[in-house]
Amino acid sequence: MNIVWLPRDERVNPCHQVSAHLTIAVFPDLQRKQSIRILPELYYDDPKEAEIALIPLVEDTCSEAIAKFPEVLHGLVKYVTTNKLRALHKGINPVELTIYLFLPVEFLGYSLKYWCSESSKLATSYPVVVGCSDRFNPDRDDSWRLHNQLKKGWERLSKSATALRQVKWIQPDESFNGDLERYAGLQCFGHWLKSGEKYLDRWEKLVESGIPLALWMCEVEADREAIAQTFNSLTDCNVSEFLQRVRQERRQPSISVANSGYHLGVFYEDPNYVPTVPPQDEDEPFFSWPQ
Repeated sequence: MNIVWLPRDERVNPCHQVSAHLTIAVFPDLQRKQSIRILPELYYDDPKEAEIALIPLVEDTCSEAIAKFPEVLHGLVKYVTTNKLRALHKGINPVELTIYLFLPVEFLGYSLKYWCSESSKLATSYPVVVGCSDRFNPDRDDSWRLHNQLKKGWERLSKSATALRQVKWIQPDESFNGDLERYAGLQCFGHWLKSGEKYLDRWEKLVESGIPLALWMCEVEADREAIAQTFNSLTDCNVSEFLQRVRQERRQPSISVANSGYHLGVFYEDPNYVPTVPPQDEDEPFFSWPQ
C-alpha cells in the first residue's frame, strides 16, 4: 500500500514528540445485517520529518460482524505496533500511540468495553477515544456538512483558551434542550449523555453542534464533586497533553467499577487525524459497497 505524505501543520505536534494516531472508521454495512464496514488508517508524525505519513492499513473497507470488532481492533493494534511502527520509527524517543474509534452516532454511547472487550487492557495502555464516522460516511448526504461543523467546533476549541479547563464548557442538566453550537466542550455530570435509543437525539445534537470534546462517566455512581474533580484533572492542561491525561485517568482505581479503564467516556475529534474518504466522481457515488 502507498504511504501518503501530508504537509506538516505546526499545530499538530507542538510538543515535538513522536506520535502515531490509529484511526478506525466504522460504517454500517448496507448488505449484511449485524455487520459493519471498517476502514483503518495510521498517521505517523515524527517532528524530524518534513511531512506526516498517512498509511492505509487495508485496500478498501472490510466487512466484519459487529461481535468480532474487539478481535479486529486488537489485531490492528498488534499489527501497527509490531509491524508498521517498528518499520517507520528509527529514533530513540518513544512513540505515543492514540486510538480513535469513529462510530456511527447510534453507537457513540456504548462503553469502550463493548468495542475493546471487557477483559482488554487497551483503554489503560493507550488513549482510546471515540468520534463520529457519520462525518465521513459516503452513504450520507450530510457527511460534508457534519465534517464542516467539526472544523468550526475545533476552531472554537483552539481559539478559546490555552488550558482546556478555561474553554467554554456546557454542563447540561436533564432538562437542557438549548443550542450547543456556541460551546467548545461538553461535560456530563448526570445522564444527559448515556447509551440507549432514548438518548440518541442528544448524541445527534452533539455531533450536529461540531463540539469536538465531550466527557461523561460510564457505569459509575459518583457524586457531582467527585466527577468534577476527575474532569478538572483531565482538563488542567492544553490540547497536546489531554490524551495522555485520559490514559492516566483510566489507570486510576475507580470508585465503583472493578475495571477502571472503562469508567470514563471521552468523545474527542481532532480534524488533523480523521478518516479519509475517496473523492467523489461526478457520475458515481464516493464508492459502492462490495457485493
